[in-house]
Amino acid sequence: MKYYHFTYILIIGFLLFVVYVLFTRNKDSELQLKSRTDIVLKMDGFYNFLKFKDKEMYLNNGAMISPDLILFDMKGSSLKLSEIIDDNSNTPKLIIRYSAMACDICLDEELKIIQDNLTKLGKENIKILASNHNMRSLIVKQNSLSIDLPIYRIEDTGIAFEKNNTNLFVFMIDKNYIVNDFFIPEKTLPDLSKDYYSTIIKKYSK
Repeated sequence: MKYYHFTYILIIGFLLFVVYVLFTRNKDSELQLKSRTDIVLKMDGFYNFLKFKDKEMYLNNGAMISPDLILFDMKGSSLKLSEIIDDNSNTPKLIIRYSAMACDICLDEELKIIQDNLTKLGKENIKILASNHNMRSLIVKQNSLSIDLPIYRIEDTGIAFEKNNTNLFVFMIDKNYIVNDFFIPEKTLPDLSKDYYSTIIKKYSK
């Protein structure tokens, strides 16, 4: 009788072990499936962002901006766009277009990447055009920047992208006042920004 009890215990123990193994494998399979699903979703998101970025690049490159566009400096004084673009160097300017409706971290992260290329880009060639800020909040924002860059307030540049989007974007402009090298950064893809500024430096270096 004791022999049968021992056998039953062994059988039950074996069955429990089999159930445990099957459960563990099933759990591992679920985790693998979830991991693969996450990868697919990330790739899909990346693909959609690249499609969006490329479409907007084609739509906005070549846009003309008026040199008489009115900006406001940090003192509240008005000036024309031509006053911050035209200088004796005739060097194209890198414009960072920032809206208070966009995430603050997007600007902060972009400036970190720009800072790594600041010597070659030239701090004097970088301008920030901000919208949806009152003067007080703009002063607070400028004081929090990792780079001491001039910020000018303007609500509408006339660039089509601004009509339906609040994303931070970047472009180059020279004395012809034509938008070139239109670029939309993505804080989760910093390598895209690094490649962009590297290309800008090569393209405009004398």
